[in-house]
Amino acid sequence: MTATPATTTYKIVTSDGSAGTFNAGSYEAPSVAETSSAFAIAGVTATVGTGDDEETLIFSAASTSNALTATGFDAGSYTAPTLTGLTMPTTSEVSIMTGITAISFSGSKVNDFKVLGVSYNQATVSSASFSGSAADNMKITGVAYDKASVSSASFTGSSATITPTLTSTTKDVSVS
Repeated sequence: MTATPATTTYKIVTSDGSAGTFNAGSYEAPSVAETSSAFAIAGVTATVGTGDDEETLIFSAASTSNALTATGFDAGSYTAPTLTGLTMPTTSEVSIMTGITAISFSGSKVNDFKVLGVSYNQATVSSASFSGSAADNMKITGVAYDKASVSSASFTGSSATITPTLTSTTKDVSVS
C-alpha cells in the first residue's frame, strides 16, 4: 500500500542565539602628593609710627604662610567600555504532513494456490465484485462445499480521512 502525503512547510528555531554583553570599563581619578613648608608672604614690612614715633619708620618682619609643594602626580587610569553584540536565532524549514492526497495498493498474483480440508455452505449473493490479481492454476483439493451461484458482485470501499495533530511548543527568547 502506498500513501501520498499532503505537506506544509514550517520554519522552526534551531538555535536561540545569545544575548549581547556590556562591560562598563573603569575610571580612576588623578591624584597629587604634596608637602607644605613656611615662607614669607611679603619679606619686610615698613609702617610709620604714631604718637612719639610719628616721624619714625618702623620695619618689621613679614608674616609667613605655608606653601604647598607637589611631590608626585598619578594621572589615574581609564579602561574603555566594551560591547559584544548579540547573535540572532537561527531557523530551518521542515515539512509537516497535513493529510493524504492518494492511497494505492498493488497486490501480488498467486499461482497454484491450494486450500485443503475446508468446508463451507453455499451463500447467496446478489452482486459482488473484486479488484485484485488473478490466480492462475489454483487448485483446491479435499474440499466439500455447496456451489454458490452468484450472477454478479461488487464492492465499493469508502475513502479514509486522516487528520494529523500538530503538537508545537513556543520558546521565549529574552535579550537584556
